[in-house]
Amino acid sequence: MMTSSDKIDVFTGPILDNSIVSLQEHTYKPYGSPVFQNSDEIRIPVHFQDIILDISESYIYIEGKFKPKDPAKKCYLSNNALAFLFDEIRYGMGGEHVTVVRKPGITSALKTMVSFGASQLKPLLACGWGLAEDKQHLIDSTSHVFSGKLPLKYLMGFAEDYTKGIFNVKQELILIIARTFANCYIGEVEADITLDKIEWKIRHIIPNDDHKLKIMSRINKGGQSTNIQIAYRKWDLYELPTLQLQDLVDLQAEEDARSLVEPDSSSDWPEPVPEPEDCSGPADSTTG
Repeated sequence: MMTSSDKIDVFTGPILDNSIVSLQEHTYKPYGSPVFQNSDEIRIPVHFQDIILDISESYIYIEGKFKPKDPAKKCYLSNNALAFLFDEIRYGMGGEHVTVVRKPGITSALKTMVSFGASQLKPLLACGWGLAEDKQHLIDSTSHVFSGKLPLKYLMGFAEDYTKGIFNVKQELILIIARTFANCYIGEVEADITLDKIEWKIRHIIPNDDHKLKIMSRINKGGQSTNIQIAYRKWDLYELPTLQLQDLVDLQAEEDARSLVEPDSSSDWPEPVPEPEDCSGPADSTTG
């Protein structure tokens, strides 16, 4: 915010930040040519170590088809459907798992509901947040093709907290496709969902020559000066076990049976020994 003194300081020149020459978005595809099936593990490696990558602004691009088995009946994509396509998402760096998100559909939904306001939800429309029966903006009703993106900062705390570029290390994104897509849609009938494309979109940061020289000279020094401290928060999902009505009935039956079999705790004590009777009577005074 400009202060009063800044308004009258008319001779100060503009400050131009030309430290970054360009930002170029590149696409990284899964290893090999996988066919995306339920429970499959998809690995997307990044082997470039001499390029600064903007992981915090990267996203997963998803494309597929959604087709209800009976078009005459109601069936549509559910809220946060793209995140529910996966059972687990992992981000690795240097061969180590930096963060693991279990059930990203539930985790991201809870985080969004408590952290985002109404004005902040609009950019999440491309992520599948806000999908409803009358809001199916991710899908083409004619071709049944849907597409959207899942930003990493929407899925994991690492990408949300650490916004600096990452370089000089191998990275990998591992996606576990959900065992079932039942949580991805709501309707009167079942639907078929096929995934045709899963890609990792990352921006390459190209610094100017001065900054590139400073970075490379520090790397060449080696030692402790090249260590980079990364602070971030992990998102952990804790689920409490649920008991069905039949389970509760079985537990009560077991408790009743146990109470009939087990003896009363008071019977474990030995019975008290009766005191001996006093057999001594009055002295016999008769003489014979």
